[in-house]
Amino acid sequence: MIMATYNVKDFGAIGDGTNDDTQFIQAAMDLAKQIKGGTVFFPPGKYLVTSTLELNGLASIEGSGWSTNSMEEGSFIFFKESFSGDVLNITGRNATVNQLGFACDQPQIGLPMNLVVGLLFMSGLMT
Repeated sequence: MIMATYNVKDFGAIGDGTNDDTQFIQAAMDLAKQIKGGTVFFPPGKYLVTSTLELNGLASIEGSGWSTNSMEEGSFIFFKESFSGDVLNITGRNATVNQLGFACDQPQIGLPMNLVVGLLFMSGLMT
């Protein structure tokens, strides 16, 4: 079965690190949930998030790669130091997150999403 791909920019996300992309990213994630699967795709950009994103476990998130040296290359979910709470909440099973970085305007706070998810898998919190 071929799963659909939902490009967050098709839902209105800009990815410039300035404009709030939360509602547009969530709209793509909600459609993936409604259709019961698919991939939410982040083209290169810095996607500002100001509240928790909710992803159903049947869907996947895919970026276009990321660099630890620069947020000018690749795909990042970006949040500010003032952000409170979880940036991404995944419910259910079979979710994947690939080639997507997480970053904060305070560099010591941001962690690459692959590292966060890798730690969750290694600790047995995600299967």
